[in-house]
Amino acid sequence: MSRSTPTSAAPWMSPGGHPLTNRPRVTALLAALLLLCAACAGGAATSDAAADAAETAADAAADAADAAESAADEVELAADDAADAVDTATDEMATDTAADEGATETVVWSVGSNGANQFDPHVATNPFGRSWMYPFYDRLTQIGTDGAVQPMLATSWTLSDDGTELVLELRDDVVFHDGNPFNAEAAKANLDRARDQESGPGTFVDLAAIDAVDVVDDFTVRLTLSGAGGALPALLSDQAGMMISPAAFDNEDLATMPVGAGPFVPREFKVDEVMIADAFTDYWDPEYPKADTLEIRYILDPTTRLNATASGEVMGGPLDLTTFTRSEAEAMGLDISERFSTALFQLFLNTERVPALANPAVRRALAMSIDQNAFSTALYNGECTPNDQLFGAGWYAHNPAVADHLPFDPDAARDILAAEGADGLAFTAITANIPSYVAMAEAISGQLAQSGVTMTVAPTPIPELISGFIVDKTADAYWTLNPGAADPAKLVSTIALPQSPFNPGGYEIPGIVDLHTRAQRSVDEAERGEVYQEMAEVLAEEQISIAVCTPAHVMAHSPDVDGVTLLSTLSDVDASRLSAG
Repeated sequence: MSRSTPTSAAPWMSPGGHPLTNRPRVTALLAALLLLCAACAGGAATSDAAADAAETAADAAADAADAAESAADEVELAADDAADAVDTATDEMATDTAADEGATETVVWSVGSNGANQFDPHVATNPFGRSWMYPFYDRLTQIGTDGAVQPMLATSWTLSDDGTELVLELRDDVVFHDGNPFNAEAAKANLDRARDQESGPGTFVDLAAIDAVDVVDDFTVRLTLSGAGGALPALLSDQAGMMISPAAFDNEDLATMPVGAGPFVPREFKVDEVMIADAFTDYWDPEYPKADTLEIRYILDPTTRLNATASGEVMGGPLDLTTFTRSEAEAMGLDISERFSTALFQLFLNTERVPALANPAVRRALAMSIDQNAFSTALYNGECTPNDQLFGAGWYAHNPAVADHLPFDPDAARDILAAEGADGLAFTAITANIPSYVAMAEAISGQLAQSGVTMTVAPTPIPELISGFIVDKTADAYWTLNPGAADPAKLVSTIALPQSPFNPGGYEIPGIVDLHTRAQRSVDEAERGEVYQEMAEVLAEEQISIAVCTPAHVMAHSPDVDGVTLLSTLSDVDASRLSAG
């Protein structure tokens, strides 16, 4: 169960079976109609303001519907062109495969965010950034397809019985792109840089448990811990464990020309367009890289990205399920790869800017105002699983008992707000200025209106989102997709602690710090899972951020691409492992 009412699926395919390239407008129409119906169904319990808002949304939706209908012919022609391009690209690929043995292989992969063009893993705060860092930076550990932590640059690790030390044994055959050796001194330099808030704003929270890093010998480091360290092996598979050549720390172009120990070396970077890289001939693993050249294309528009994949311009990338269905991508001759996701659509709140949001009862009322199932159906093709907690289904931290903790009930929500003196609550939420994100935020705003809450949506350029909500703390709320994490501790440290970046108001949840510490006293998932499931109940009651649903984690790609392995964090594919089949 979830905060939902049953709704029917929305068939969003054109009569010819081709993708609707103007889908964001259709999405807005369906969302507005859904909210209008909800307002009408409310009867006397629904305020005049909400009814007026719904009527206005319906008028706007009608205009969008006219625009979408006028574009229908163009949609069919564009889809036919894309289908023809698939045949042409397939023929060209066959010709390339038959070329002489001296030919080189190039893999071209697309990503759906530019992340302010930041390749310094310790500095980057965009959680999607790891997707384009993997080819350049090997990590101390890595997460396998089974979700378990596996060796990478660290061959083994041992947590002391009292939990005060973590000792890492390192590979002895690794060099950085600039020719400098990777060793214990390099690992210490990286960890010290990554755990400093000034030099590592994107990673210091993950490494807060480390009190000191010492070199034991050439290929052994000892981490002295001031707090529990059970999550560290998993956290070191993320940006905090990415190893930069210490000689490059002060490079003026490190943000755009990474210097790591990964399988690819950057050759050329074009802002907001492409990163071109060559295979690193001194890479330590003889199995990789599979290709001679890697191109990472930044294609934010989901329609452009899918059409580029279908035409053979790129070999694959994230499939935006707010815009297309799986069957539409498959009809274009593409394969689908997927995996369970730890991602979550959330409404983050600044409890300091809006005092009423510092009241847990008010936050619970907001959660009760959102119909998760209707949201998924109207805006995500039914591919966003309702979720009432920070930890998604399929993860050992997930607590099934938390499901339907706060059932969808806008009338009860309105009563709670009145009782807490928060009737007439109003605030502004920023979101990415991408049509699908704006449509989702507007839908959430429409649902909140049924409980008498006014949420104004402010579309914002991507680079300004983090600065506005986290750095400058000038935003009341932030609607976005949290792509998930390698370990539950990262989600907690990012969102739920008083010092968490996505808790800009510094709100302290009673008992959360103790639970966070207890969950990291062991590296055993079963032991840690018990504590996280207890934490899930606390977080569901507190609603420091409003959870809505977990989106399906799907990639659409050419059938000729090998090595498409998805991680549990949304949009994560290590492109350095890909080959052109």
